[in-house]
Amino acid sequence: AQRAVAGGGTLPAAMDGGSGDLIIDEEEYGIIKRLKQLKMSYRTEREAYGATGEELKAATETADRLRAELLEDFDQWFEGASLEVFDQPAIARAGSDVIDNEEAFDIMEQERVRGAEPDSLAFFNATKSLKKRGKTLRAI
Repeated sequence: AQRAVAGGGTLPAAMDGGSGDLIIDEEEYGIIKRLKQLKMSYRTEREAYGATGEELKAATETADRLRAELLEDFDQWFEGASLEVFDQPAIARAGSDVIDNEEAFDIMEQERVRGAEPDSLAFFNATKSLKKRGKTLRAI
C-alpha cells in the first residue's frame, strides 16, 4: 500500500502483521520528533512572552502612578510657595550663591535686554562674549 505525502510523493505504509499499527520510517520519525520539540519551544517562548507583557503592564502602571504623585507633590509645593519668591529678581533668588558685582551687572543687563527686545537677547549675548575675547564682529 502506498500513502500520499504532502510533498506530492508517496511513501510505503507498512502495516505490522495486521494489528493496525502504522510503521514509519526514520525520516518521518525525525520530522515528528522535531515538530514536538518546536511545539514545546513555542509553548515556553509564549509563556515568557506573556510574562514579559505582564511585567511591562506593571511597569507602565507604576510609572503612571509615580507621575501622578510627582504632579500632586508639585502642585502642593506650588500652592504653599509664596508668590514673593517668584516676584524677586534673579539676583535675590540666587540664595546661598554669592554674586559679585560683574555677575549682578550681567544679569541686570540681560533682564533689561529681555524686557526691551526679547528676540535680540541671543545676539546681545553673542556680541558680549566676542567682546570679552577681544574680537570684533568685523574680525570674524
